[in-house]
Amino acid sequence: DEPSTNHMNNNSIFSSLLVQNCEIGNEGILHLAKAIQEGHAEESSPSLSSSSLCCMDGLKILDLSNNQIGPLGIQAFAETLVMTTTTTTSTTYWKNLSDIRLAGNPLEVQGVTSLVQVLTQRNDTTTSSIGNSSDENNKNNNKNDIVKSLDLCLTNAGKQGAAAALRCGSLTSLRLFNNKLGSQEGFQELSPLLYGGHPSLVNLDLGGNSETEENVLLLLESIKKQDSNFESKLRVLELGGNDGGFAIEDIIEELKQIRPELDIARDRPRKDPNAGESKEENRGEEF
Repeated sequence: DEPSTNHMNNNSIFSSLLVQNCEIGNEGILHLAKAIQEGHAEESSPSLSSSSLCCMDGLKILDLSNNQIGPLGIQAFAETLVMTTTTTTSTTYWKNLSDIRLAGNPLEVQGVTSLVQVLTQRNDTTTSSIGNSSDENNKNNNKNDIVKSLDLCLTNAGKQGAAAALRCGSLTSLRLFNNKLGSQEGFQELSPLLYGGHPSLVNLDLGGNSETEENVLLLLESIKKQDSNFESKLRVLELGGNDGGFAIEDIIEELKQIRPELDIARDRPRKDPNAGESKEENRGEEF
């Protein structure tokens, strides 16, 4: 039996939607964005497909990994993440969304920066609506949850896209694994943004980027600095899949004293130059 429209409009039905490896591409994500907007635009005699998507207001986790979504598609999706306002109404989509997973999509720099810009706007809109709304019902209707977790692994984010994501102050978890940042000396771009740690990120994955030992050292030196303007929230840093070395081990030992709360996962050197003994390479071991 077909579900009734009333049932499908229950905004607490779904808390997560996993659409992985479906190759929906730009066309699919454009259709999803359009359906979301149409589902909210007219409540009178809505189609089943649109009304079904209205029940995603309660969605917290959206996984669109490995779907061949490019810059055009992600920009259309991003437009549904912020409140749209007309002279008479304000409409909010994905009100409770806090975790977006986009790994394996060729978003490119353009797509990533566009998405992050919207996430920042969503954060600002939420803060503004909480503080300035005079009508309690309006305030609750317009409030968005802040997106806290973003997975951008293998998205061709580039150093500019990675830097934009690091600047997004709402995120507590960011995955930038395997974005070939090493070929662009990307850690040089990111190091200033990690001066003294990070004010919001708890988990940061920079693994699999084939960055040089020199630039990994530069990034760790930046984290080691003290910044009186904020208290670093960073607790887990993933560096496996980048060049390792004994100089890196030395600075991590220093970081243990300065930032004992920080676990750094990395590839350890294969040999101890003093003992001359081979050591097993521990990819992703935390200390």
